[in-house]
Formats: sequence, C-alpha cells, structure tokens
Amino acid sequence: MIGLRRASGALVVSLLVACSSPVPVPQAPVRSAPLKAWDAVLDAVVDGRGHLDRRAVVGQREAIGEFVAWLGLWRPPRVRRAVGREAFWLNALDAMVLHAALTRWPDGAWPDGAWATIRQDTMPLDGAPMRLIDVADWVVRVRMQDHRAAVAVHRLSPDDPPWPHDPWNEQHLDAELDAAMVAWLNDPEVGASAGPEGLGVPAALAGWAEDIAFQTLGGTPCDVVSTHGRGALRRAAEAERVTGCRWHVRDPGAGGSGGR
Repeated sequence: MIGLRRASGALVVSLLVACSSPVPVPQAPVRSAPLKAWDAVLDAVVDGRGHLDRRAVVGQREAIGEFVAWLGLWRPPRVRRAVGREAFWLNALDAMVLHAALTRWPDGAWPDGAWATIRQDTMPLDGAPMRLIDVADWVVRVRMQDHRAAVAVHRLSPDDPPWPHDPWNEQHLDAELDAAMVAWLNDPEVGASAGPEGLGVPAALAGWAEDIAFQTLGGTPCDVVSTHGRGALRRAAEAERVTGCRWHVRDPGAGGSGGR
C-alpha cells in the first residue's frame, strides 16, 4: 500500500510537471558566494519602499540567471550550513519569480497579472523540476507551516508584499518575517484597510486566507491583521473578530486607514 501511494504521488507530480512550462536556465551557475551575489542583485533592484525597479531588474538579468542556475545544483548538507533550509526556499522563490518574468518579458514590462502566467513555469531546484506555484505552496504550508511566510511570496502584483533588501537570513528569519508582515499590512497604499464594509485585505493575502491550510496556520484575515496591524487598523480588526470578521479583497491604491 505504501509503495502504491508513493507511486501514485510520483505520477501526480509527473503529470503536473508535464503540464507546466520549462524555463531555460543558464548552464553556468554563480561560481562563489551565491548569497553575496543575490544580495547584490537585491541592492540593485529593490528601492527604499520595497518596490522593484524594473529597469534595474532587466540590468541584473545575467546575475539573476546565474543564481537560479546555482539553485538547481543545490544539495541539502551544503545549504544547511550556509543559509538554512527555510531561508533558502524563500530566496529561491524570489529569484525564480524574477527569472521566469524576465524569460517571458525580457524588457521588464510584465503585466500586473504576471503570476497567472508564470505560476506553472518550472525550473530545476534541488536537482528536480519544480513549478513556481508548488514552491510557493510548499514553503507556506509544509516547509515553514507559518502564515507569515505568505509575506515572502511575491507575485509581481500591485499589492505585493515589500521585497526584501537583503537575502532572507535563517538566524534572523523570525524577526524578518514579522517586520515584513507589519510593513506590508500597514502600508496605506497596498496594505490592509478598515471601513464600513469590514477589512480590506491585499489580494495576495486573500489568496492564502481562503485556503484551509492557511486558516489553520494563521486564522482568519481579521486574526492576521489584529496581530500585525497597528493603530486604528489593529483596533478595527479586533472589533471585526468579535462580530464574525467581515473582509473583502482591497483595490490597490484605493486609500485606507493603514496603521495610522
């Protein structure tokens, strides 16, 4: 029975990969200090508010590709000593998203709905082809079992969480996730908002909030916002928790209370 289950699982994975789109990866990986190389990429492409500079992303195409190539050669023992397991997966997902986007839109002009296109793209990771959507799901639901990991899943959408200015670091990952979630949800332009119709939450967070696994890990959107919200936003979320949690997907840039 166990053997049959394993065979069935392998068949499902094979079918999913067969329905996906392989993304070309450079043959030459970054040769040394891969995390320093990725740090240099983030310094070049992420502005002070955690937004991507698309022109800078295009200019870093070669460095991003080399880092992705290194990811495909990853072996657990080496990486556990270098960056840790969870941080490795978060850094890998960011790099894979950018590489997939540049492959389809070399000029950096990806649309707001780019994730719907690239989510099925596959790249080698740990010696096997992995779809972006599977990496994102596995990071949040299985590997980390932490709803805060949703803040590290960037979909190239207007209400994306802020991009990190430095590689995710295993030793400080807990504090980094907390800070990133607070910054995202309290951003008056793309974060959560409070109004007569309840809480408005970013679409990226709503996508996880409707998932049973996310609800188990992080509760309702009201629970998440009451934990990471500040000021009026937090008070509104706490009030909604008492009355049943009314929430909806917020329109990016529509304005709102943020954490003020």
